[in-house]
Amino acid sequence: MIEALPELRRQLLAESPFGCRPIHGDLHPGNVLVRQSAGSHQPVFLDWGRARLGSPLEDVSSWLQSLRFWEVEAQRLHDTLFLEYLSAFGMERKLTSEIRAAYWIAGASNALAGALLHHLNTALDQRLGKARRGTAVKAARDWLRVVRRAHAWTI
Repeated sequence: MIEALPELRRQLLAESPFGCRPIHGDLHPGNVLVRQSAGSHQPVFLDWGRARLGSPLEDVSSWLQSLRFWEVEAQRLHDTLFLEYLSAFGMERKLTSEIRAAYWIAGASNALAGALLHHLNTALDQRLGKARRGTAVKAARDWLRVVRRAHAWTI
């Protein structure tokens, strides 16, 4: 999978209608605030340090995987939330094998672009508390799960 990632990423960035656009690159609940303005709620994205050009599927995968990690209910609602995203993107509310493959490859791309390394570094940082390091180990394992799922779509 890792050897094939450059070609898979090229294919991902050519995937219609997502294409290659500016993405946040580290989208998770800790990087989002909700602002109330004129009676509506609007998300505000923080920490743009990993922003880059990529597939919007990288951000939605990062968001859904992090929700799944922290919120048990989000795991059960994963496909429903993803379908809502596709609908908001103007697509049919249908998870085809092509969309699923692109989603998991986007997730692996995001994991290997820095998410996995961040959690591994946190897990190894002896200055941090045991609980925080333990959470980082669990998060790293979860990102490895995403990479394995992507690999399953490529074989």
